[in-house]
Amino acid sequence: MKKFFTALFAVIFIAMSCLSFTACANPFNDEEDGKDHVDGKITLKVAVLNSDNEKSAMRALKKAYELKNPDINISIKTMR
Repeated sequence: MKKFFTALFAVIFIAMSCLSFTACANPFNDEEDGKDHVDGKITLKVAVLNSDNEKSAMRALKKAYELKNPDINISIKTMR
């Protein structure tokens, strides 16, 4: 019984470790995000909280703003 709980704990620990590393990925797929300098564009740096509502709102705002202002690049950083 002790071996079963030890193995179960090891599997849970490994699974949680793998899931925690994937949470550190950039949620925005735009290739210009995170770059401090994009040739021919002015970069604005914006920080958002790590919540789904705030990320989706900033993603929509970024796309709409960059569509109207093609010479602006918005770099989004996620805070913990």
